[in-house]
Amino acid sequence: MAKKPVNKVKRRASLSASENKKKEQHTENVDTQRPKNPFYRRSVLIPQAKRWQEDLPVQWLEHDVEPNAIWLNEKNDIWLEIPRYENQISWGGGDIFAFLLVPFILYSLICPFIFGMDVIIFLITFPAFVFFLSLFNLLIRMTYHTPRGTPVRLNRKRQKVYIYEHHRSSWNPWIDWPVEVRVFNWDEVRGEITYEAGRYNQGYQLHGAVCQPGTNHVRERFALTWTVGDKEALRELWCYCCHYMQHRPVPETARFAEHPQQWGHIHWPEVFDVESRTAP
Repeated sequence: MAKKPVNKVKRRASLSASENKKKEQHTENVDTQRPKNPFYRRSVLIPQAKRWQEDLPVQWLEHDVEPNAIWLNEKNDIWLEIPRYENQISWGGGDIFAFLLVPFILYSLICPFIFGMDVIIFLITFPAFVFFLSLFNLLIRMTYHTPRGTPVRLNRKRQKVYIYEHHRSSWNPWIDWPVEVRVFNWDEVRGEITYEAGRYNQGYQLHGAVCQPGTNHVRERFALTWTVGDKEALRELWCYCCHYMQHRPVPETARFAEHPQQWGHIHWPEVFDVESRTAP
């Protein structure tokens, strides 16, 4: 798909009084946290994120990129929803591997009837049956019941961000996989980019670091996107979120119109679904 041209955003000539105050406070905090050695590069946030790459501008400061979302689920005057797509094997052939296990499940089930009800045969075939059935169930649940793109909602009327988390088990398919919604004040969130290098995740990620008010001390972190190959796209996405929350103009469409395929559905808890989509 064609990538939108990137134009640098001109810096505003002046800031409002409240923005100037926030800028001065932020600059003072940054100056006290920066190492004295100019060649020693590290984050101003404490503690520093693992595999940290760079800190992004604070929400109320100017950005040197154009606002641009990678994908959009919904955008209106009250709330914005962006998906976070993961790259996992469970969406790239997990169902095929699951159905390849069916002959092993059937064989371990009927084996005692073929060779006789022997204790030794039962002790071998029953654990095999449980193992193959559990693996089959795990792959099916991860493929068809786990959402690939868990969303983040930004409500600019409430100035809050809502993080939809789906907690799945990588080994136990017989328990509940619960949904959790984390809620943070937007003005306490700082943007940062990290680098991930793994079997299924290799590239850059955009994270939100939730700081204690007026400080650079991080309480919690959450992902605004999972792995993306282009660091510039993450800078543009952060700029997009900041501009949207400040009621500044942002593009109506995202970089990509088509979304990756997924089977799992998103079910927001009713309380958070209503709160995240309405004004106070």
